[in-house]
Amino acid sequence: MPIRLAALARSGLLDLGQFDVTEFTLDDAPAAVAHAAEHAEPFHLTVIRP
Repeated sequence: MPIRLAALARSGLLDLGQFDVTEFTLDDAPAAVAHAAEHAEPFHLTVIRP
């Protein structure tokens, strides 16, 4: 199933525009955790990137 979803997203048939993604660096992990706790809603994602 995840492979099909990825294929749909790549082809543009699955709209991912409704997701609100906020990125943090690994050094800002504590801020990312605080942000995730404050924004724990559907379609609001907090990402830590190395």
